Parts: sequence; structure tokens; C-alpha cells
Amino acid sequence: MKVLALDYDGVLVDSRKETFAVAYNIYQKLYGFKNLRNELLSYKDVEREFTKLRSFCIITCNLSSVMSSLDKGVHIKDKQSFEEYRKTVQETINFRKKFHDERERLQKENFKEFLRLTPPHQSVIDDVKKLMPLFDKVFIFTANRADLVRNVLKEYGLDLPLRNILDAEFMEKLGRKNKKVMVEHILEMTKAKPEELIFVEDKLESLENVLGIGIKPFLVDWGFDTKESKEMAKSKGIEVLNKMNFYNVITGYLNKLN
Repeated sequence: MKVLALDYDGVLVDSRKETFAVAYNIYQKLYGFKNLRNELLSYKDVEREFTKLRSFCIITCNLSSVMSSLDKGVHIKDKQSFEEYRKTVQETINFRKKFHDERERLQKENFKEFLRLTPPHQSVIDDVKKLMPLFDKVFIFTANRADLVRNVLKEYGLDLPLRNILDAEFMEKLGRKNKKVMVEHILEMTKAKPEELIFVEDKLESLENVLGIGIKPFLVDWGFDTKESKEMAKSKGIEVLNKMNFYNVITGYLNKLN
């Protein structure tokens, strides 16, 4: 039993602009910007800072802390300072729900514009399509809603059953807030051996959570994580993929299993 699990945001699509647009809209509606407008920062300036801080987020609720720090002008220099700031912010399920509702609204109102904000890593998607016959199961992990992800991926040529897209709601039902529980669930469901499951992510922290399970982790170099994280991954024995070697490295590992 050979299983491929891939993260959606960062690995298959570049959702930076779309995530920022949604987070900006929802924060404005829920809380209103108290200081941001006084700083006379352009939308582009704020988007640039948001993108830097997004790499520290694990779940959707964390985005409210990012927007709050930008609004209040709090300097976040690293993951530790972000976690310290999060303790001062009330992250709510309501923000997450409103965030996903806004995402759905944007997609339904103007799907072409939504796609413009969510461009594909098309060569990776094409490679995944070529890899699919080599695997018994292929799953997508996402903090988005499964139906919205499926709509976008179909537009880019990758058509997966809805049940193979494991989203934030699915994770919540399992009672955990990290991807380790998803990996464990897939292993239990498919009866695959740990070494038969390949997990491709763009965030080192998500891979660190599953290292003890025995699966094969890969970090990509085109996602949201920092250069320092990629160097740290190598020191932990996690191979870092680029778009040029993605297909060959994955198939090379499969050949070792045979």
C-alpha cells in the first residue's frame, strides 16, 4: 500500500494573495483597523508584512494574531515572539468560520478572480497527476474547506474525490489541531506501513510533528517556510525538494520500497 499525502497551500498552489485578501476583509469586519490606517501604509505594504508572518501560522485562527500585530504595529521577529504575542490575542473559532465563509463568498462571486489570487504551482500539479497511478491512495491536507479546494484543483487539472481532501473541519472532528492526527488516521484507514506513506509539506513544523511515526517526510523549497527552516530540515535528515527534482525524488523513493 503506497500513499501520497500533500499539503495544499504552499505545495500545490500559492495562496498568499488570496489568504491575505480574506484575512484583511474579515479582520476589518470583525474588529476594524484601529491604527493601521493612521500609519498610511499601502495595501501592498501590509500584504508584504503579512506574508512574512504567515509562515508562523499553523491553523486559520492564528491569522487573526497576524492581522492584530500589523494593526498595532507590534514587531514580530521570529516564531517565539509570535507565540508570545498570540497569548495576548483572543483567537476565536468565529474568526475561522468567518474566514472560510468569506473565502466561499469570493469563490462563488467571481471564480476567475479567485483563481487569479490562487495561482497554481502547475509543474508540481502536473507531476502529481503523473505520480497518481503509482500510488494506491493520494490525499490532500488543507486548512481550507475541502469543496473549495476541489473546485480550484479541478480547474488546474487535478481531480480528486472529495473524501480524499482532508480539511480543517475533518481535523477538528478528530479532536486535534496538527497534521499528525491526519497522518495517523490515514495509516489506520489504509493499513499502510509508515514507510509507505510519503508526506510533502511546505512547513517544517508540520513535518517535525510526524517524524516519530516513521513516515517519509519531504519539505518543498517553494512554499511559505523560511530559508533557515529549510537548512534546519536538512540537519534533521528531511530532504528538501525543488520543482525540478520533485518527480524523480518521489519515484526514486518508491523504487526503494519495491
